[in-house]
Amino acid sequence: MTNIKKYGYLLCISLCLYPFLFGYVRAQTIGVTGIPALRVEDDALVVSAQFDISLPIVLEDALQRGVPLYFIREFELVRSQRYWLNEDVLTVFQSWRLDYYALTRQYRLSSGLFHQNVNSLPDALRLLQRAQSWKVAEKVKMPKGTFEARIRLRFDSSRLPTPLQLDMFNIKELNLLTGWYKWSVNL
Repeated sequence: MTNIKKYGYLLCISLCLYPFLFGYVRAQTIGVTGIPALRVEDDALVVSAQFDISLPIVLEDALQRGVPLYFIREFELVRSQRYWLNEDVLTVFQSWRLDYYALTRQYRLSSGLFHQNVNSLPDALRLLQRAQSWKVAEKVKMPKGTFEARIRLRFDSSRLPTPLQLDMFNIKELNLLTGWYKWSVNL
């Protein structure tokens, strides 16, 4: 019985000291800074938002070794209904790819036909963080009323190479937690 108590105490102490001995591991987040704006420009709905991204060291290292990182910017417009489920009026997403080219020592951020090369990772993240005048829909196709708008930017871990996907269960830093930023809009 004394051995069980002794090993129980050792287990308890080692679990308490684990974060201090091997580095404190916390989930990184991607958040929205400021208040996003939804407005009408040239008969189209346009969203502007600013995000805050901090890449974990593990992902920075993977990027430096040639692994592309994928991010998805999502926007939803939902009509709340009193006695029924909410109605999804609009769902739009945009995929972004971040690469590092060791030969030229440049980062490349691309989405569809758009691509831009920059010299540093902070510059590439600054471009990714800014959603400036993102056209999400044609105004003539939108119904009138009060809606809940939602926006987020998330890391797409499903497009990582398989060994890194398997490590996601062991390395908590690979799980970039995201949440929706919600606000009310009248159209």
